[in-house]
Amino acid sequence: MERCFAVHLHIAKSSLHIAVALLVTSCVSSVSALPIVPNTIAAWSLNDVLPELRAASCPADPLAKSPTPIELTYDEVDGTLITEILPEHVSLTGAWHVTSDNSNWGGISGVDYSKAGTLIAVSDRGALFELPLTDAQPDPEASVTYLLGNDGNPLSGKKRGDSEGIALYDGAALISFERDHRIDVYDIETCGAAARPANLAALPDMRDGYAIDPNRGPEALAVSANGTVSFVYEQPGAQSASIGVIGENSEPEILTARIATPFAYAMVGRDHATLSDGSEITADLLRSYDPLRGIRARLRVGDTEITLIPPMPVDNFEGVALQPQDNGSVIAWIISDNNFKADQRTLLFAFTIAQK
Repeated sequence: MERCFAVHLHIAKSSLHIAVALLVTSCVSSVSALPIVPNTIAAWSLNDVLPELRAASCPADPLAKSPTPIELTYDEVDGTLITEILPEHVSLTGAWHVTSDNSNWGGISGVDYSKAGTLIAVSDRGALFELPLTDAQPDPEASVTYLLGNDGNPLSGKKRGDSEGIALYDGAALISFERDHRIDVYDIETCGAAARPANLAALPDMRDGYAIDPNRGPEALAVSANGTVSFVYEQPGAQSASIGVIGENSEPEILTARIATPFAYAMVGRDHATLSDGSEITADLLRSYDPLRGIRARLRVGDTEITLIPPMPVDNFEGVALQPQDNGSVIAWIISDNNFKADQRTLLFAFTIAQK
C-alpha cells in the first residue's frame, strides 16, 4: 500500500507515460476475499420482515404508477490506460460518459443490478433511474422515478432526500439515506413510482464514540443472498471501516469486525452476488481525494483489486453493482457522482472478471 502511495506522489509531479505504466502496474493486486458478514448475526433475515414492509410501501388503495421515460446519451471513454493495467482474468467491457437533457440526471450515489436485466441507480436528490442493458451494453431509453415520502409527495430537501445507497431484494429497493440516517424500503415491483417508504431501520448517529458527520452517512448498502442487510458509513482517513448490520427486531448493530481500507480511502459502495456455481461474492468500492493527487478509486471484487487514478479516466465513483454471468464470470459496474458540477462527469464502467 505505502509503496503505491509513494509512487502516486511521484506520478503527480511527472507526466512521463512510462512512469504511469509502472504506477498502475504496481497498484493492481490480489487481496484476501472479504467476508460478507460474521455468522453471529445470521439468525435475522430481511425475509422475516419483508412482507410487512412491502405491504406498508404499497397499500391496497394506490394504483401502480409507471416511471417517467428519459433518454440518456452514452459517449465512449478512452479506456486504454485502464486496459493496460488489468490482470489477465479482467477485461474492460465498456466505459461511457453518461449525459441527459433531463436536468435531474446526475448525482448518482448508488447502483444495483436487477434480475430484469437493468441497472437501477439512485441519486442524492431522491430519484431512481432505470438503465436497461442489452448484452452488457446500456440502452439510451431509460426512466426515472422520484422517490415519495409517506405523504405521497416527492422527497424534497437534503434532510430527507439525500439517498446514497441502493440494494435490490425480491422486487423491493432498500435505500439508505444520510443526514437523516436510515434505510427505507420501496416496493417498486408492485407499485412502481407510487411506492412509499417503509422504514426498515433508523441508523445510529454515533460511531466509535463520535458523532457521525451528516454528510458521512451510510454510503454503502448491500443485502446478501440469505437476507442479511449490511451498511458502511463513509469514513476517510482510517485504515479500516466499521460494518453495520440490521439485527434482531430490525435493530442496527455496529460489528467489532472491520473491513481493511487503504489510508485516506472511504468505502462508498458494496454489493453481493451469487455466481453460477452457487458461491457468493462481494464487491467493495472505495474512493479517495486530495488536491495533489486528485480523485482515486479502488474496486475490490472477491480477491481481485483494481485501482483507478489520474491520468486514467476517473471521477467520483460511488456506486457498484455485480451482474453474474452463466459462464461463471461476473460483470462489475461502477458509476460516478458528478455532484451536478460542470467539471465532473457521470462515468459508467463495466469490468468482466473471469474465474481464475
